[in-house]
Amino acid sequence: IVHHDRDIIVADKPANMLSVPGLSSDESLAGTVARMFGIERIDKSIVHRLDFATSGLMVFARNDQALKNLHGQFRKSQYLRKVYLARVWGRMEDAVGEVSVPLGPDRERGGPYWKVDFINGKESRTLWKVIDYSSGISTVELVPITGRYGRSRFLL
Repeated sequence: IVHHDRDIIVADKPANMLSVPGLSSDESLAGTVARMFGIERIDKSIVHRLDFATSGLMVFARNDQALKNLHGQFRKSQYLRKVYLARVWGRMEDAVGEVSVPLGPDRERGGPYWKVDFINGKESRTLWKVIDYSSGISTVELVPITGRYGRSRFLL
């Protein structure tokens, strides 16, 4: 737990952990936070999610007003900027760029898999720039423009 007050809880989610309970497991950061702070309805605390393999800070609401306020902030980009760092094997050919493809769920593979889908996919735009290169690994800053359809890991 990085921070908590009467309205919010900020927790550090490790990679390879579910953000919220899923089909395959009830174990998640949201469940752990709910147990720690006596939150009865997990769904009333979830502000946003991070992918299973992604580590980072997650914000949880402790009351209805905080949840409404935080959802509003996440929807309005002037209040919040999502930035991800990725470590990519090899040297990127360009120093900056944008990936823009339509993405949709890969129903044939099931689970949380995505594919480029020019027919039913939703717009997915992510800006990126290389911020470091060392020992054969590029560190890349990713800024999703289209919210939940950024899917930065997929786009790289």
